[in-house]
This record gives sequence, C-alpha cells and structure tokens, in this order.
Amino acid sequence: MGYISGQVGCLKAYVVDDPPRLKICNISGGLGLTVEIKLVGNNSGFGLRDISLSINVTRGVMVNVPKGIYDIPGLLVGESTEVVIDISGIGLGIKNKCPVFSIKVSAPKTKPVEKIIITRVLGPFVGVIENNDPRSFEGYNLYTPEYSTKTYLINNGGEIVHTWRSNYIQDYQHICWKTEILSEVLPRDLIQPLCLAGLAGVLR
Repeated sequence: MGYISGQVGCLKAYVVDDPPRLKICNISGGLGLTVEIKLVGNNSGFGLRDISLSINVTRGVMVNVPKGIYDIPGLLVGESTEVVIDISGIGLGIKNKCPVFSIKVSAPKTKPVEKIIITRVLGPFVGVIENNDPRSFEGYNLYTPEYSTKTYLINNGGEIVHTWRSNYIQDYQHICWKTEILSEVLPRDLIQPLCLAGLAGVLR
C-alpha cells in the first residue's frame, strides 16, 4: 500500500482499515507563504514518503513563484512539517483582482488534498484573505480561474470538495444546483473581434 512503518527510510506493505491521510492544516502569509502539512490517522508508526507540494497562481500583476514544486521525504502519522514558499510581485486587489493560489499536496497511493486561497501580494510579502471569515455565510463558493477549463467547488475553509472539467474556458458566470453545474456562460470564440462595446457569450 506504500505506507511507512517505523522510520521514514523503511518502506513496508500494510493493509489497514484507516490509511494515513494528508492534511493542509494552515496557510499563513508574511515573507512568502508558509504551508503546514500534517499526516493524520489512527495507526501510529505508519507514514507516507515521497510527498510533494505544488503551487500555481492565477491573477495578479507580475506575481511570480520561483519554485512550483517542493519535495518532502516523508512523514509519520501525527507528524507535521512546514513548507516556506517564496513569492514576489504585485497584487493588491485595487485595480485588478487579488492573486489566487492553488496549493496541492500529494503522495503515491493516497488521495491528494488541495486548497485555494485568495491573497494580497506586495513584493515578497503575502497577506492571506481568510476564507473562514465570521461574516461569511455557510455554504460553498463556485470558482473558475480565468482562461481555465476547470471549475472548483470550495468550502469556507478553502478546501476543494469537487472539480468539474469543461471543453471551454470560462467567461463570466456559473449556476450551480446540488452537485451539478446547471449552466455556464461561455465565450463565443471571440466573435467580432473588433467590437469594443462588450463581450458576448454562449449560455449552455
């Protein structure tokens, strides 16, 4: 099954009822982003190795992530580690939308976990806009990155609970009911490219 027993360097095969699970415990700002990753489960002494963290950014003006993938040798159940991610650029959400980061943690033979956070970036400093603001309503957020064919359903903790894929890039709006996207507004393949009055789309 790819679980570790004892020390991180010793790999053994086990069949367990409750396999260890990766969890993104906290994402904090400051000088870059700091991501806390923990391995949770009921079987102490078990673990995972070859863990990787990947990060992608959308929106923001010249927001740069010099290193997109970070390797973690391994974790035992109950252990946690922090990954510090260098970020630079400008994205304050004044004239343009705030930068959005997608952070994914994965390991062989286990379910990956992914969180999306909204931030403000000024030089090397990053401020995380809390997803669990007490003023927010209970429920979910439907989010599609610009020029992406993916749509994410995100809870108030920033965790992705469902992902849809489309053959088209997003344009403006999605309407969601239960677990299905009822309709989405799609670009009309740049019809009348010289028309500056607005941008039309297709509703499906």
